[in-house]
Amino acid sequence: MEKKLIYSGSVKEIYQLGDKRELLFKFSDRYSIFDWGEMPDHIENKGKALSFMGAFFFKHLGSLNIRTHFIELTQDKELKVRKVNVFWPESTISEGEKKWHYQYSPETNDALIPLEVIFRFGAPEGSSLLKRIKNSTYAGELGVSPDIKLGQMFDKVVIEFSTKLEPEDRYLSYSEAQKMAALNNEEWKKLLGQTQKIAQELKKVFEKLSIELWDGKLEFALDEKRNLMLVDSIGPDEMRLLYKGKQLSKEYLRQYYRKSPWYEAIEKAKKAAQKDPYIDWKEYCIEELKQQPQKLPPSEKEKITQLYTFLTNELLQLGGESKVFEQDLSFDEFLESF
Repeated sequence: MEKKLIYSGSVKEIYQLGDKRELLFKFSDRYSIFDWGEMPDHIENKGKALSFMGAFFFKHLGSLNIRTHFIELTQDKELKVRKVNVFWPESTISEGEKKWHYQYSPETNDALIPLEVIFRFGAPEGSSLLKRIKNSTYAGELGVSPDIKLGQMFDKVVIEFSTKLEPEDRYLSYSEAQKMAALNNEEWKKLLGQTQKIAQELKKVFEKLSIELWDGKLEFALDEKRNLMLVDSIGPDEMRLLYKGKQLSKEYLRQYYRKSPWYEAIEKAKKAAQKDPYIDWKEYCIEELKQQPQKLPPSEKEKITQLYTFLTNELLQLGGESKVFEQDLSFDEFLESF
């Protein structure tokens, strides 16, 4: 069947399958952090690993009667999924402030919900939550104390919302998020409940591997009858995983690059863009601050490569399938040496 490239991002390509309402997600070995886009390195076998892990989680959640857009993992190791509409927001700048306008209404269906839904079991190192809950009103909405500490686990799953379709994510209050997605009160309650259920199920899966799930992000769509449907994909790029304090997700890469001059420049560039909405922060970082990300040292690149392949093998074996990557170490040996 003919397939047509309709989107090429920093991590994956999306293909339209003929005239069917079906898409192919082709994951690459590229990676992106801090909203930068494609980084200068490729991570061997990352794309293949993400495809297998995404299929595993969709099948597992589907077995628990959680609706998803997943159809199958193809022979070419691509995810075939059901297509939904995406309505991109328009932006305007008035009085020195950029504002985004969404086309969603209570009648919108068969469409991506324009939110990233973030679930949190605690506040590990690198969590941005501690900055936001200094606002006591926001902390109260989330149901957490403004005095929570770094490394603290919560009594319940905490759910936050950020924008999905803007160049840079921004966090929203519950009322802002519900309004942006045009969800009625019953649909909003279902979104919160479904997120809770999925988060708990993912936590159980990783507990079987002696890995702690601290937080993650999900994406949803509404089908033609406005039923919730889990979309996009699930893997270590969307979650924060720890083993004895060691980062087992893309957070490992974030922590490595946070020590670089490039990250310091990103922070300065984003602050400049907040003051002047006409500034493109990435361009400012390159042209004005003369900073771009450097390639990973070979040792770090090998570690992150092993992370994706080991996680894939272990998850597949949990599901009763054979491992797909050959390894010299056992999983326990890998965890202890990572």
